Amino acid sequence: MNAPKLAYNSVAAWLDGKGPMPPGIGTVKGLDENLRLQDRVAQKLRRSGIYTAHWISKPSKARPVFEPEMSFKDLEADTKNRAQGY
Repeated sequence: MNAPKLAYNSVAAWLDGKGPMPPGIGTVKGLDENLRLQDRVAQKLRRSGIYTAHWISKPSKARPVFEPEMSFKDLEADTKNRAQGY
């Protein structure tokens, strides 16, 4: 069996209730419950302050923005979401 390939943004949208379950999650029995459990634990750890210093010192990332004809336009800062650790 191949492990599903998941993208942070689609998983975060699903966890936030703002998007559908990414297709790969449904291919592995129990993966949806496992991801939700991991998210609940991560949220509790963040609220407790255990990971505060780690997230503050983490460097920001940027992603390229392209024009419709696929020419480079700009760089945009990636926004943090719950799947990436905010």
